Amino acid sequence: MPPGDNRCLLYSASMILGVKPTDLALSVGCSGLEPIWDSFPNNRGHHVQEIVFAALALGWAAIYFELQPELVKGSQRIDLRSDAALRALKQFPAVLLSDTHAVAWDTQMIYDPKGRIYPIDLRSFQAGLLFLKSENQFS
Repeated sequence: MPPGDNRCLLYSASMILGVKPTDLALSVGCSGLEPIWDSFPNNRGHHVQEIVFAALALGWAAIYFELQPELVKGSQRIDLRSDAALRALKQFPAVLLSDTHAVAWDTQMIYDPKGRIYPIDLRSFQAGLLFLKSENQFS
């Protein structure tokens, strides 16, 4: 991903799906480089939902999940974490999401679109998209 480019979700999903970022952007319907507002310094980027439907069109099912799920009612919180997410990540590639960044996960290592490769640290991420090859294609 070129320096200054904020399309980490697009680049990470491209790595998992095995397509060029430009081709995935075409499938989404926008480059992500469009300005949002004149007063906002960043570009539009992409939403997770856009990647989900682009993946379906490419023959992949994308399943959104939370790494630290909880139920909240007022000031009460119930932690719903289990080892299910970790078990799934050992079997399926994913895009892992933090509040400000997205990276590709190939079931062994994280591939950061900024150029780094490193082992997983789930504390850095809040959610993810698991990718499963699907026999059904969305059009």
